[in-house]
Amino acid sequence: MQIIRGIYNIRSRHRNCVAAIGNFDGMHLGHQKILKRLKRESIKRHLPAVVITFEPLPQEFLYLMQHLVSDTKSCIARLMTLREKVNKLVQLGIENLLVLPFDARLSSLTPEEFVEKILVNALNCRYLIIGDDFRFGQNRAGDVDFLKSAAQRYKFEVKVIPSLMQHLVSDTKCCIKVSSTTVRKVLQEADFVMAEQLLGHTYQMCGKVIYGEGRGKLLGFPTANMDLKRLISPLKGTFAVQVYGLDKAYQGIANVGYRPTFNSPPNPLLEVHILNFDRDIYGESLNVEFLYKIRDEKKFESQEALKEQISMDVITAKKYFNL
Repeated sequence: MQIIRGIYNIRSRHRNCVAAIGNFDGMHLGHQKILKRLKRESIKRHLPAVVITFEPLPQEFLYLMQHLVSDTKSCIARLMTLREKVNKLVQLGIENLLVLPFDARLSSLTPEEFVEKILVNALNCRYLIIGDDFRFGQNRAGDVDFLKSAAQRYKFEVKVIPSLMQHLVSDTKCCIKVSSTTVRKVLQEADFVMAEQLLGHTYQMCGKVIYGEGRGKLLGFPTANMDLKRLISPLKGTFAVQVYGLDKAYQGIANVGYRPTFNSPPNPLLEVHILNFDRDIYGESLNVEFLYKIRDEKKFESQEALKEQISMDVITAKKYFNL
């Protein structure tokens, strides 16, 4: 897949395209519905297909700009890093991804300026696919109705994909809207079965193993540490996980959070203790699949108390995996 970073890297082969636009955070079934339509229209019209997204997520940028360090409610929990999003788009067969840097300049564009500068002048978009809740432009003033009106003026088509509804696992008569917001909610509740129903795949985080402070090894439970590349994590606590990316799949326990027993890092960290494993894997890229929540993250009075708790966590995980 070709990643186009900013409108100034758009080439003639990307123009006169069929496009889909959105945050696509989580790549849930609703997103996949939009992207399947994108591919169909691209083939039907013999035009290139371009997915348009933003980096960072708009709410992440606004959070940083406002410096609301203590007000975490103002920043959404990111479901996917850009790398994770790219990996999923490749799996879905998407060929072109236009990443728009979301900064002060982009956030200040009016809906009219956004359409003219990006969709018309930069891409000459011929057919645009959006979800029914898509908002854009300064103060999120642009909506579906605005886009339909702009499409008439600029001579392109707009297809609005209705929100997808999904039956609950526990009550097949009840439906919920498939959205990134809903996915965040069920992940916060550690309902990984429902999350998989909404996503169409299990929830995973990926990243490279980085050097930590070696505390896990000193406690007798060495960990593979990964920077989550997120301001806020959708998960916090200790979990039973499956680890992919090595010679085979391994079971383990993972802690996601801020290590309150020690000096908390500014951003959340993923620490994975792989069961029955003793190898140096610094620099390896791992996928960590979350299966079961063991407990919430908490601050311990001593390292010995933490070590005792981790021992109990390992026992819980082994019972879960029938090891």
